[in-house]
This record gives sequence, structure tokens and C-alpha cells, in this order.
Amino acid sequence: MTIAGIGNVYADEILFQAGCHPAVPADRLPEDQAGSLFKTMRRVLRTASDRGGAINQLPDGWLLPHRDDKGECPRCAGRLSRTTVGGRTTLLCPSCQPKP
Repeated sequence: MTIAGIGNVYADEILFQAGCHPAVPADRLPEDQAGSLFKTMRRVLRTASDRGGAINQLPDGWLLPHRDDKGECPRCAGRLSRTTVGGRTTLLCPSCQPKP
């Protein structure tokens, strides 16, 4: 499966919603987790599109509305972390997206 054209911000959201750590290559995910990631991608992109991409219209439990906040995870209230993976900066919650 090849997917192209998802920007950093939505990639971060999709990985957050799916509970995947951004450093794990998609082709190394177990089949069930890869399927879940694909379903999550479709749901996130559909929801964002339906709401015109307006960040203030997205659900509170999403990462996007909290990117410029206090750096607090909307799910567990832990501290968000920024790192670089594959040459891009990514935002994640180390507690909700543990590295295997």
C-alpha cells in the first residue's frame, strides 16, 4: 500500500489517533495495526474535510487543536514531545504513542 500527499500535521493526527509511534515504518506494523491505521487515516481525513479543515471545529480529543496549547496531550494530559523522523518534525505523546 502506498499513500502520498498527507502533510505533517495530519500525519501526526492520524498516528496519534491510531496510537502508533511515528518512528515505526508502516511496513513493519502488524497486519491488524496497519489495517487500523488505514481506517484511522480515512476517518481523520474525512472528519477534517467535513469540517472544512478548521482546527477550531475539530474534536477536543484530537491532537491538532492542542498543538499550540501548553504542549499537553488531550487524551492523558501528559507532555507532548517533538522529534524528527525521516527528515520531518513530528509531534507525539510518548505515553499514548509508545515506541515498541
